[in-house]
Amino acid sequence: SIRFSPQERGSLREPSLSSFVEPEAGEFASVTIKTSDGLSFTAHRSKDWQPSKKPTIVFYHGFPENEYSFVRYMSHFSNLGFNVISPPRRGYQPSFIPSDGDYTLKTCANEVIALLEQTGLTVPGACVHLVGHDWGSLVAQAAVRYKPELFRSLTMVAVPDLKKFAV
Repeated sequence: SIRFSPQERGSLREPSLSSFVEPEAGEFASVTIKTSDGLSFTAHRSKDWQPSKKPTIVFYHGFPENEYSFVRYMSHFSNLGFNVISPPRRGYQPSFIPSDGDYTLKTCANEVIALLEQTGLTVPGACVHLVGHDWGSLVAQAAVRYKPELFRSLTMVAVPDLKKFAV
């Protein structure tokens, strides 16, 4: 499990997710992910990417946030020795807008799985912690339910359990 000192916990409280900060030039690398329906998106990840050697935190944003919402947290955890990656949500980049309007949880969850597959996070030894915020938490929860063996943990911020939405 991950444990933080009181100083580290305090530093994680600032700033709020609503403070968009673009990464410093060269701070993160970009990776393009192709989806099964022919779309693509660009995610930001740590430069020293070692999927089977370091634990990874995938930050998945909600509405109205974007893939830059977690930059300060990505910097923090990268400095602590984690791989970090932050993809956009479907529809947030021009190459990632579906013409058929498919924004279903299953499709979005499969994109999280594609991200893991295409960045080496499904190899033996990979340790993936998924963090979802707001609507991103629903997608994160669905991804974990579809492929629980790929994840070490799930952290949901500001969204109730997916079961609460079932009728």
